[in-house]
Amino acid sequence: EGRTKLHVLRYAARDYIALALGAVVLAAVILLFKKTVLGTYLYALGGNREAAKLSNIRTDVWNIGVYVITGLLAGVAALLMLLRLNSAQPTAGDGLEFQAVVAAVLGGNLLAGGKGSIPGAIIGALVVYTVRNGLSLAGVNTNAVMVILGIVLVLGMMMNEFAVKGLRKKGA
Repeated sequence: EGRTKLHVLRYAARDYIALALGAVVLAAVILLFKKTVLGTYLYALGGNREAAKLSNIRTDVWNIGVYVITGLLAGVAALLMLLRLNSAQPTAGDGLEFQAVVAAVLGGNLLAGGKGSIPGAIIGALVVYTVRNGLSLAGVNTNAVMVILGIVLVLGMMMNEFAVKGLRKKGA
């Protein structure tokens, strides 16, 4: 009895640590994008690389910096996955990159770059998680879930395209 309670508490504490670490990283990334020159430069690089160069932004240096930050965040994500699974499996994250793209597109981010937000991507991630979890609970095959997420991705891209065209017409 006592050993079981300790076991449950240990796993609960691990989950809270992972949640807290994820929240801290998320807050840091949001602040980085909203309150620093780095965030402004990254939006400029994503929107129009040539315009960023003409604005005297050292695009080659900032591009390498983006890869460094991405690698660091991938390492943090791996740490969170390790805390969640309590084991290091080389295939534990298979398919998550596709779900991340779907979440970003559903959140209003353009694949071409230059438009997007972190809160939008979080909302997109919650939608993807809800759809995936609901289909899993309904007993839908994993391959079918990926196909459905692909359809959701295409619909999200179409919605983004219509929104961009609407903004262009409004602005013109």
